[in-house]
Amino acid sequence: MGRLLWLSVTKLFSPDCLLARRVFARSRWRGWMVVAFVWGSLALVLAVLLSAAFFVAQRAVPAVMDFWASPVLDVAGLVLLLGLLAALVRRYLLPPERWISVSGDGVMLAILALSVASGLLLEGLRLAGTGWQAGLRWPVGTAVAQGLDWTQWPRQVWDRLYPAMYLIHAGSGIGLVAYLPFSKLIHVFASQITTFAAGRASSQARP
Repeated sequence: MGRLLWLSVTKLFSPDCLLARRVFARSRWRGWMVVAFVWGSLALVLAVLLSAAFFVAQRAVPAVMDFWASPVLDVAGLVLLLGLLAALVRRYLLPPERWISVSGDGVMLAILALSVASGLLLEGLRLAGTGWQAGLRWPVGTAVAQGLDWTQWPRQVWDRLYPAMYLIHAGSGIGLVAYLPFSKLIHVFASQITTFAAGRASSQARP
């Protein structure tokens, strides 16, 4: 088990997984989706782990790190959301001829998209009314905030919506973690191993 976990982590950074090299060879659409999933998810997970580490150490995140990480994570959330929307379009509007699917696939994508979209909307609610000066640190969140400001609703509306959106974001995130072992998302841990095994088998089969 320890060997499998080690392969799952280390082989994630191979070209086949990190750059979806084998997927691109079959479909560019799927390749870009996988790249969006991998890079967007890795950035957000790394941010959560670093924040948790600083919290456990009872230290604040360094100002320089926070300043440069904020726009990167903001864009990473948008990239991940675009990858999810592309997957939903491919599933429901442009399905391929050969398609093996179950209802749980749509549930998984919907929960993940809800978690990411609610996070960006939560950030927009927090930044509503702050103006474009926040755009350098939170470009996507500021754009969402500007869209909210366009409605010209009073600030009290955003203050009341913020706790509700926070609960939606937290609930969808917790639901995603709970659903992960029972869905195809489990292959985020297994695909590195199978990709590594397939590549090794093909290299050994060559004369």
